[in-house]
Amino acid sequence: MTTLYDAWEHADSMKIPVVRRKLTMNYGGWFPAQRLIILDIDLPQEFEMPILAHECDHAEHNDPPGHHHRFEARANLHSAQRLIDPREFDAQLAMTQDYDRICLELGVTREQFVAYNEERKRQREEALRFERLGDVVYLDPKMGEGQWAMRIGAAHG
Repeated sequence: MTTLYDAWEHADSMKIPVVRRKLTMNYGGWFPAQRLIILDIDLPQEFEMPILAHECDHAEHNDPPGHHHRFEARANLHSAQRLIDPREFDAQLAMTQDYDRICLELGVTREQFVAYNEERKRQREEALRFERLGDVVYLDPKMGEGQWAMRIGAAHG
């Protein structure tokens, strides 16, 4: 795993204390009323950075307490984008489809991996947009005449 992002530095730059306590439901938590991140004392070392990165995103956006799907999805995606090198991600996917192994290699949780992978798929699909106008189909059309990646016209016979 190679990343320039350091969640500990991120928390420090936001002046958010990170403490270790026994947690019963999760490995980490953002406590907005106290402006505090808590990591479980039993958190395995390989999950420290991804869990802290996730909680830092909650802190950065001053999310309310609880586990609202929208906030969790954003924190998973943003923390994954900070932790994952896109070239390393592609290289790992080329070597194996064992997502748990890839997660360990990249240093992310399964939720972060899924969020990142889904976003990459969405971006690829968005990049390959087709639009039909009459008998012509345009690949990746833009505004303006002649601004498209490919033009496919219907054969008339």
